[in-house]
Amino acid sequence: MPYQSHQGAKGDSDTLKKLEALRIPPLAGKSFLDIGCNEGFFCNYALQQGATRVVGIDSQKAAIDKAREYYPGVTFLHQSWDKLPDEKFDVILHASAMHYASDPYSHIERIRNALSDNGLLILEIGYSSFNHNMESGIFEIGGAFWERSNRGFDTVFHPSEALLRSDLLLDFSVRAVGPSVIQPGDRLLRKVYHCYRFLPIAILVEGGGSGGKTTTTVELQRHGVPTVSTDFVIEVLRRNAGGNVGPLWAAVKDRTDPNRGGVQLYEKLNEPGLASSFAEEIVRMMPKRQRILVLEGYAFTQANIRDETIRVLRAKGFKVHRLVIEQ
Repeated sequence: MPYQSHQGAKGDSDTLKKLEALRIPPLAGKSFLDIGCNEGFFCNYALQQGATRVVGIDSQKAAIDKAREYYPGVTFLHQSWDKLPDEKFDVILHASAMHYASDPYSHIERIRNALSDNGLLILEIGYSSFNHNMESGIFEIGGAFWERSNRGFDTVFHPSEALLRSDLLLDFSVRAVGPSVIQPGDRLLRKVYHCYRFLPIAILVEGGGSGGKTTTTVELQRHGVPTVSTDFVIEVLRRNAGGNVGPLWAAVKDRTDPNRGGVQLYEKLNEPGLASSFAEEIVRMMPKRQRILVLEGYAFTQANIRDETIRVLRAKGFKVHRLVIEQ
């Protein structure tokens, strides 16, 4: 009996029920890669849904031969996963196969590199669900681990959910979408995850004077979130230890008089040409290798400064959120 169900013939796997559990998004106009495609059921589904490029990979020649026979409109590759096609895919499916990877960390990195910028990895995986109700506090440490599973004909390793999120999928934004189909002989549960390439997060904290934005930012900083203040950026620009020249430095210098600073300065910097230069300096000055950071200041109440800063951050690969502090 085949593993997948095809053309009305039932296989070992309840493929239609698994299809429902995977929650594959609309595929029209998208490219689709199935790693461990077996006999090509999900590749054919992608083709039927309007995917413009469909590729299936499997190391089992017999499975690929059947896939080519069943679905000639799909590109099927008989090869290992140590090398993926040199192209980007909008959706990558990896179902019931991660435990076969000889090096899951290198494998997941290859998958991430094969995703388009906004691409989705659909990962269906068996996972360890170790739960303890023991009184000993020794079990308070741990939780992220690989568990050996002897299936009689081979031995594989499955991650705990904590390990998936904190280790193997650290470079992804991960959402669990629900349980998957349990196959005969499964020793562990299965779950489906939708994973996007992780983008560092920049939070713009904005608001008027004495509204609480500085207090909010300091509390975030107290909990380890790096922060950058636009007021501090201004002070560095005023100091100008590097002897920089140009309209931005001239505007800041012209308003070093306290009577001409503050709100008036930010209104001046909100002018279109200066706003873009100021935004570039803010982003240039901040640390770049952070998973999350905060940019704070009255400056972000100024539309041009805020919009230009968001534009530059996104161009640098950041996901941007705004936190508006109400007075």
